[in-house]
Amino acid sequence: MHVNILIPTRNRWDLLRKTVRALERGTYKDFSIYLAVDAKHGVVPPWVAEHGIKLSVDKGRGSLVKQMGVAIGKLTGDAVLGLGDDSILYPDCLEKAVKAMQAHFPVGMGVIGIQQYIDGKPLGQQGVYVLLNRDFISHFPRNNPYCPDYYHYHADIELWKFAQRADCCYFCANAKINHIRVKDATTERCRKNIPKDAVVQQKRTAKGYLWGNDFRLVRNVK
Repeated sequence: MHVNILIPTRNRWDLLRKTVRALERGTYKDFSIYLAVDAKHGVVPPWVAEHGIKLSVDKGRGSLVKQMGVAIGKLTGDAVLGLGDDSILYPDCLEKAVKAMQAHFPVGMGVIGIQQYIDGKPLGQQGVYVLLNRDFISHFPRNNPYCPDYYHYHADIELWKFAQRADCCYFCANAKINHIRVKDATTERCRKNIPKDAVVQQKRTAKGYLWGNDFRLVRNVK
């Protein structure tokens, strides 16, 4: 199973390098790395190309989460894992997540939840990273699993909730990622949960949609 690793970033090259090193030192080797960046990402250090990392450039100044959705729609491969550029995978994390996907979802839509740790504490299913298989991605318009009208920082949690309703998810608690949780320019480029979002969330919840402006296209999951 070939996994595309998609990482949004903005001028966090030193921290990103730690994330890349953790991936490369891991036990699972069948993956490619893509960076979601905007047009003002600055000078890309030589080591990025040397490690075979490709760029998905947003020519505008939109949300990096939006750019991730667009990039996912263009990627091939068997699965996609969205990471933060401040996320350090345990050595066997990707291997365990892939094995869980192959065991639980050999066919059909599948999402594997990966355990997130912050300050040494696991967040459980309230803070998962998600590994998405090709059938799950293909379920969405233009192969973009993120809402086409509304983007926010908690997009992985939203997809996890969708997968729970679609009964196509498995929480792999022993696949672990340490989230360093640095707040800087990259964080600012991803839309946050601001007060007015609560109104949107309440309306969507009441109608049985995911949190977003319009999820009518993906409401019926089976």
